[in-house]
Amino acid sequence: MPPCIEQPFPVLTRQKANPCRVNNAEHPSRWSPGRYHSGLPNSKGVSQGMLPKHCADRPERPPVHRCRSKSVQPTACLKHAFVFCPRAPKRQAVYGSGPRPHTHLPANHLLAMCDDREDLLANLARFSPFYDWDYRNFRADIPLLKQLARDTGGPVLEAGCGTGRVLMELATDAHCIGIDICPEMLELARHNLATVPPAHQPLLLQADMADFRLMHPDFGLAVCASNSLMHLIGPEQQQSALSCLHGHLRADGLLVLDLFNPPVEQIVADDGALIQVDSWHGPDGIETTKWMSRTVDWVRQVQTTDILLSQVRPNGQHLETTVTFKLRFLWPHELELMLDAAGFDIVHLWGGYHREPLDDKADTVLCVARVR
Repeated sequence: MPPCIEQPFPVLTRQKANPCRVNNAEHPSRWSPGRYHSGLPNSKGVSQGMLPKHCADRPERPPVHRCRSKSVQPTACLKHAFVFCPRAPKRQAVYGSGPRPHTHLPANHLLAMCDDREDLLANLARFSPFYDWDYRNFRADIPLLKQLARDTGGPVLEAGCGTGRVLMELATDAHCIGIDICPEMLELARHNLATVPPAHQPLLLQADMADFRLMHPDFGLAVCASNSLMHLIGPEQQQSALSCLHGHLRADGLLVLDLFNPPVEQIVADDGALIQVDSWHGPDGIETTKWMSRTVDWVRQVQTTDILLSQVRPNGQHLETTVTFKLRFLWPHELELMLDAAGFDIVHLWGGYHREPLDDKADTVLCVARVR
């Protein structure tokens, strides 16, 4: 599909038309504007008439009855707010030259995918102004990714590039292309990458990592950093993304996946609790406090995280932004099976970017796989 000149970024897809339409309306907040300081959700919920059309028949989630506060540490980020890890705030209490495989999604999943994509796009758009602040202290993945970019010689493809945090670091080591489904994230990435020399400027494209095709699929390295693959909350979508990435790598290409390793006991203990996880002061004088509540569907392996971002302006005005992210986690053995089905062999399976062993105490599943 040729780039559309009316779009700020080219939209890439295998389909002739995207069945999803983005609902630009803000989703109703689960928190009452007058009660931001207590951290408790609005127990009355919202009326069906206030909900978007595609959400009208969905049951309202039960209110959260527990509220816990803890000391704020400035090292919390969206990646590590989901699970307990040393960086998170401490709790108190071979394919030849022929066609590459690609998994097509069953037709009966299209409607569910439309809803999922609408929700994801809307929430990513709302969260985009906070993204760089949320990741301001996270750089653990950069040294290893830079080394792999140099070792493979590039080019590098990042799926789910967000605001360009990783691309900015890898741009001088190899030619880079970043894709993301959210135009607001890509606009911020373009602004952040303006400091990169013109000869090393990464190419940014709007595309769905589960269904895309680039003109020259000869990448030496593909990266899905910071739980990006987990935003696809169906196993068929995740399998499709792995197959798409395989089809864009050359015969000796590498894939790096960064996922969280779900600590079952900690997730069960925190289930439904509203927790303060971070706080920061921006250069504009706005004080932002981040609260989080999460629940888990263990059958579907989907963690739903509700985030409340409460802001206080210098003039005393209070602002609130609520976002909801659903992440489907993968157990290591399931990941091995998916990668094998997509045509990859696992080279390394670590528990972190310092090449720690993957065990029950690891907060990360870091996988390096090679095209078979």
